[in-house]
Amino acid sequence: MYFTNVETDPSKAQCKECNKLLSLGRYKPKIPTVSGLKGHLASCYKELHDMYLMRAIMTTQALPNFIQMSLMSMAESRMIRPEDHEDVQ
Repeated sequence: MYFTNVETDPSKAQCKECNKLLSLGRYKPKIPTVSGLKGHLASCYKELHDMYLMRAIMTTQALPNFIQMSLMSMAESRMIRPEDHEDVQ
């Protein structure tokens, strides 16, 4: 959203606002760290950082509801067993 991956160097990300290259902490693409990216937003783009924090809060608040809904749907789906289905009898 605020950064793009650098295809030639998976250990870097590029800021979409200023085109600055920032480190993802490690060369291994499966283990990136984003603390440097968040710090860049906080120090250079306060408004974008605030929007990022609001989005993170909204996502965190929505997650328990999503998990609860998923658990309920799983429980409901197990209430009807194949042997209880009218087509099986």
